[in-house]
Amino acid sequence: MRFRCVLLNALPLNSFPDEFEEFSIVVRKISIDYMKRYLETYCHEVVSFIRHEATVKVLSEVLETEIKQSSELYRYHSLDSIFVVTLRNPVRGQEKKDIKAEDLYIFRIIA
Repeated sequence: MRFRCVLLNALPLNSFPDEFEEFSIVVRKISIDYMKRYLETYCHEVVSFIRHEATVKVLSEVLETEIKQSSELYRYHSLDSIFVVTLRNPVRGQEKKDIKAEDLYIFRIIA
């Protein structure tokens, strides 16, 4: 089965449907290489909800596919495979512009 793979910079709990009154989430820290293999194997589409330009640029380079910047709000769909990509050391109030793949934490979310 192939999924829509979703890239987020955080997991907004309000993105889940109202009928999800109680649910569990599994969070697994993964490598960027694991994410790349997963996307190539299981994803028919990769959709980004990340607006941080430097993160999107690094992901595009490492994943060897165009990842688009987006400030749209994410809404959960049952066939989504969710990945959260964050900076290991964010600086509050500043936008880092020069980052590398090693500067990122990547989490796979299973809801």
